[in-house]
Amino acid sequence: MTKTMITFLLVGLATFSTCKRTGPTNRGSEPQGKAASEARGPSDVLILFSGLMVFHERGTGTNKYEVGILQRADHMFSISVDGIEILRDSWPEGRKWSLETPEPASTAFTIGKKAIASRRPDTDDNQNDFGWLIDIETLHSGIKLTPEVLNPIIQLPDGEISTKYKSYDLKYWQGPKSKETEPKEFGFVPETISLELELRQNQPLLLKNDEKTLNLIEKPMHKFHVVVIRNVPKDYSEDTFHHYYEVFKDVDPTLQYHFEANRDKLERRERLHPKNPFPGYKYDLPRNEELLRTCCMMACTAVRTTQPLQ
Repeated sequence: MTKTMITFLLVGLATFSTCKRTGPTNRGSEPQGKAASEARGPSDVLILFSGLMVFHERGTGTNKYEVGILQRADHMFSISVDGIEILRDSWPEGRKWSLETPEPASTAFTIGKKAIASRRPDTDDNQNDFGWLIDIETLHSGIKLTPEVLNPIIQLPDGEISTKYKSYDLKYWQGPKSKETEPKEFGFVPETISLELELRQNQPLLLKNDEKTLNLIEKPMHKFHVVVIRNVPKDYSEDTFHHYYEVFKDVDPTLQYHFEANRDKLERRERLHPKNPFPGYKYDLPRNEELLRTCCMMACTAVRTTQPLQ
């Protein structure tokens, strides 16, 4: 993540708070020093996901999710905590991991699970729905997930999951593009998925498997923390959605879908914009500013599946 993007994220999230905090409300009576630390209430944590990855709800109606990362040589996988990268282009051994907190204070909740039927424009009521994610089975009935392609697969903790930021307006088409191909309007998809949870005082956020544990947040020190998990192109890429056909194979190339930015109204400055664009997006598509993005001005979009990740 570039310094510019980190700045936009941290500034834009400075007012983030969805969980109720405990502790003193009268500043004149707040304890100082060690007493203040001991009296501090819970900390809100925002976990952001962007790039090539697949989400799955672990059991119908559970609101508990897992996410699988589609790692590729032309993509960069990274994890940062409060703007500091702790993993980049590498991953400890083991495919199955869990992101967890001891005795979680949060409950599992999904904002707007149902798939979005009309993707342009969005509304005040549905702008943060998780349903903006593309359901891969709605594009291809009977599609099957190929085992051992996603790596790692991370079980996510309880919390509120939703769409934090959305893409520019998109078009799509099916099969190889040619002069006869007429892309159709598709609308918005998530640029970033968010998971919001709460940590009690001195409660860590752990990334672990049976053999190794990484402390992402050892002891909450602030009112909120931001964890960013990204899997994005290393260089500009014209089409990234087709990489999902490595995960869901046996789809005839003439039936595969491709996406691009809707440029029809771009030059006339009539472009549709989501109500929750990524912080720092400008009116027009940047030309050379963010090389870790695509023609759609996204860090690739995530998808979701009804099939357990394996």
